[in-house]
Amino acid sequence: MSLFLDDFWTAVASFENKREAKKFFNQFLTHTERRMFAKRFQVAMMLVLGYEYKEIKSRVRVTEGTIARISNWLKEEEEEITNIAQRIIRLKEKKMSKYEETRQSVKGKTGGRTILEESASEIVSLIRQKNKEKSLSE
Repeated sequence: MSLFLDDFWTAVASFENKREAKKFFNQFLTHTERRMFAKRFQVAMMLVLGYEYKEIKSRVRVTEGTIARISNWLKEEEEEITNIAQRIIRLKEKKMSKYEETRQSVKGKTGGRTILEESASEIVSLIRQKNKEKSLSE
């Protein structure tokens, strides 16, 4: 069994990108297994970030027993999960920063509104104009 586990962890460590990891786990884990694993990981991250049990239970929809088990595990292995959680938080912050930069860039091209806002405004104006024309013709 230790050889099997070693091969498994070697495979996981060899992923070149998120797409490759996702494909691998989608092939080897059922939908339910992937959800359960993702929920456990989310609980661990939220515990590291200092969330209360009540909030975790409500947001992730897991039992307090699950949260407690993960909390106990974290007490033994907190450094590793903390490093991973911080890495993911940095990636999310970077992604949000890029999103905000793009949004600001788009706003600048449309006089302070995003393309979506500009399009919605034009659609609303056209509908109002059509309704006005329709009411005048009746």
